[in-house]
Amino acid sequence: MPNQLNALLPVTAGSSEFSPLAVTAIRQSRVDQCVERLCYEGCRKVREYIRALQSGEQLPALAHLKPLEVNAVLGELKSIMAAYNGSCRA
Repeated sequence: MPNQLNALLPVTAGSSEFSPLAVTAIRQSRVDQCVERLCYEGCRKVREYIRALQSGEQLPALAHLKPLEVNAVLGELKSIMAAYNGSCRA
């Protein structure tokens, strides 16, 4: 079983292709960075982002992401906001 470090290395020496695990890690990192950036703007703003994404709007902050990654950001934001049980204090 390859360790996680090896999973981040190219599939073959001299290859520019990365393993599926490495690609997933890179994508997750991009999602995490976007979630963190959006959450930094506060609870009310995050709720606005969620509504916008659910209605199909594209956020400029997510323009560099693929649709699957945007859906992952939306899922993460909804999960985070579920902890607030519908109330924001800011």
